[in-house]
Amino acid sequence: MTDIEDSCPAANSLQTLLSLVTAIINAKVDVDVSQTQRLINKQHFDFIVVGAGASGSVIANRLSEIPEWSVLLLEAGGEEPKPTTIPAFYWYSLGTNIDWNFKGATQNSCGDKQCTFSRGKVLGGTTTINGMIYNRGNRRDYDHWAELGNTGWGYEDVLPYFKKSENNRDPDIYKDTRHHSRGGYLDVERFPYLDKNIPVMLDAFQELGYPIVDINSENVTGVMHLQSMQSDGTRQSTNMAFIQPIKHRKNLKVVTNVRVTRVLIHPDTKLAYGVAYAIENNRTITGEVFAKKEVILSAGVFNSPHLLLLSGVGPKETLEALKIKLIKNLKVGYNLQDHILFPGIYFSLKKESQILPSDLKILEDEFLYFQNTSNSPWSAFGVDNIYANVKSKYANKNTDYPDLSIAFLTFLSCTHISYPVCYYDSIRMDSLLLRPKFNNYLTINTTDPFASPLIYTNYLSNKDDIDILIDSYNVGIALAQTAAFRKAGFMINTTFIITKEDIENGTFTPQRISDQEFLFACDHHVGTNKMGPETDPSAVVSPELKVHGVRGLRVADASIMPKIISGNPAATCIMIGEKASDLIKETYK
Repeated sequence: MTDIEDSCPAANSLQTLLSLVTAIINAKVDVDVSQTQRLINKQHFDFIVVGAGASGSVIANRLSEIPEWSVLLLEAGGEEPKPTTIPAFYWYSLGTNIDWNFKGATQNSCGDKQCTFSRGKVLGGTTTINGMIYNRGNRRDYDHWAELGNTGWGYEDVLPYFKKSENNRDPDIYKDTRHHSRGGYLDVERFPYLDKNIPVMLDAFQELGYPIVDINSENVTGVMHLQSMQSDGTRQSTNMAFIQPIKHRKNLKVVTNVRVTRVLIHPDTKLAYGVAYAIENNRTITGEVFAKKEVILSAGVFNSPHLLLLSGVGPKETLEALKIKLIKNLKVGYNLQDHILFPGIYFSLKKESQILPSDLKILEDEFLYFQNTSNSPWSAFGVDNIYANVKSKYANKNTDYPDLSIAFLTFLSCTHISYPVCYYDSIRMDSLLLRPKFNNYLTINTTDPFASPLIYTNYLSNKDDIDILIDSYNVGIALAQTAAFRKAGFMINTTFIITKEDIENGTFTPQRISDQEFLFACDHHVGTNKMGPETDPSAVVSPELKVHGVRGLRVADASIMPKIISGNPAATCIMIGEKASDLIKETYK
């Protein structure tokens, strides 16, 4: 037996389970190339939506509400695999065939290894593989967008669009009709299974003076047992929420495994009139499909700028060097932002919450139980959905604008292989820097549409960011001293506490934390096609999401955010899809 198997009897059954799940996720589906070509090649649609993720799924739904409009939704990935609907298995999707697996262009930002960024390559996009958290951010984020010249994007302007998509299922939350609603396509609720340590953590934060709040309402400084984008214990991606219920619409075509390679833009009139594509599993089979009204890029923070660059929209010097005909000189790829997820304080537990079964048969029984009831450990993230918005000593004490969020990850101390997150015997407190100052950017160095863009990251390059993150450790130390933690047997593990000196002196290395756990990137990237008025030299799209200087082309996804929000981007991307749809409808009413 290996050392891992000696110390962790569950390792064999866990590895078997992992192999089964990843095999299902990675299973290749034969694509009917002739049918795909018949459906779209040389065909004309009123609207072509590129990308069926958080924004694109919403846009396809809302535009196809108009019966006389024809809508084509193109997705590079395939159908959503069944295992992705199991909340506790969300780690298992990362790095598979349904993940784009973007790599950072440099190795100086994630310790001594290359940064990896996960994005969903599947119907539902990243909402099919992410942590499902429903967190809109702070109202001041959107008011700041408006202050930058983005008329119509202030908090009071976007709140109706958050509510439009929402079907909130927790009575204590949806009674607040000012901020929440029922009846939308997207189910939002807490996980039905309650891990026994969640009340412990809520009590501990309250001991420290942090009230229980709804972070999606008016007052956000405090702690919350988060709501998620799920329904009765199963994931609800935007595919499940917005596409599956309306696939019967005759004016909507959803076509998978089609990789858009370029937007077709007339060089003289600057009019976008369609897209070029390739069949994903046979890239030599290519074609074109045409838009009578508009092309909408919702391919995500990395793929949307990549497509613009390949299509002649981007920095002049970049395109000229690659001999790409310049359509419009814009700062595409700049303004790339992300939260920093800083490895935090470990707590070992005397009283285990969920121990991984050592017998595969027991795991199979757990699966059957999950299928038959929502009250299963597999229907939740353990304590990972406890979330606190806090202020560092550097934050403005007079405004409700926290600069940090505290999140938690669960671990099995006996193994470092992937595991269902509901099984754990230790917890790590991580700090999320909500408004970092570092600068990232994206570019290309080849015209090959199948080559990944170059993503340059610079995490922890700003002294102010480091100061705030180090200060956040005081929250973990204080939590360890609460009566709630002590009574529950939470013991702080000081081995992994990082100091400012560790970072400045280079003594903090990934060897102090396993490679799996060493994180700076939070996969909350936004901003590569910045929204702003024409007077903003760094703006790519207008407040109406039209690409500056190009007719018939909009971008609607995480890439348009001018500044990162103080929350998880998924809910905001859904809002962007809702608002974009109304902007488009207004154009053609």
